[in-house]
Amino acid sequence: MKKEKVKIVIKLIFLYLILLGMTALPLLFNIMTQNNIGRLLARMLNYLLMACITLIFYENKNKILADFGYSSKNIGKQILMGAILLTITMSIFVFLPLLLGINKEFVLSVKQTNIINILGQIIFLMLFVGPVEEFIFRGYFQEQLEELISNKIVVCIIASLLFGLWHFPATMNIINVICTFIIGLIYSIFKTKFKNCTMTTISLAHGLYDTVIFLLSCILL
Repeated sequence: MKKEKVKIVIKLIFLYLILLGMTALPLLFNIMTQNNIGRLLARMLNYLLMACITLIFYENKNKILADFGYSSKNIGKQILMGAILLTITMSIFVFLPLLLGINKEFVLSVKQTNIINILGQIIFLMLFVGPVEEFIFRGYFQEQLEELISNKIVVCIIASLLFGLWHFPATMNIINVICTFIIGLIYSIFKTKFKNCTMTTISLAHGLYDTVIFLLSCILL
């Protein structure tokens, strides 16, 4: 049992370092091309590669969907739970700061005016960023940490901390890391505590959260 746990820890560290390194690839893409569509396609490919690499590290691929918490049961309740999660995170991290007068550029993201770029970004956020990041952190990392640690709240905290720190190389912003950690913690706790909060739920909530922020940026900035 101890050898198995050591093996899990080594795999987690190795995979995390790989994923951290891959956060630098979009910066390289930006240097290589000035074409926004080309940059977006490269980022999509980067996310697909991260998902594939994570999948390689998972041994029991026959049960991966069930193990990670994906389910097709009670899909309506899953969507409702996703809407609740979206409302909570948007209220705390977007609407409340804007109402308090915090600079919109600090709260929101990047403005786009080209309709093709806007549609491409929506597809990227909904189909790549949300699902892939949740598959990696609330899926693989959280599931593997549960093999090591019996206290599920501690597991949620560690998985969310890894999630938050993973965003630092791309943003170089500690406030962003803290906010991302808290959002990840909310997702993790909901997934752990609520029956109808599945990987489908949090992938949807995550994708919609990023998409709404992006659309607000296009309107308000």
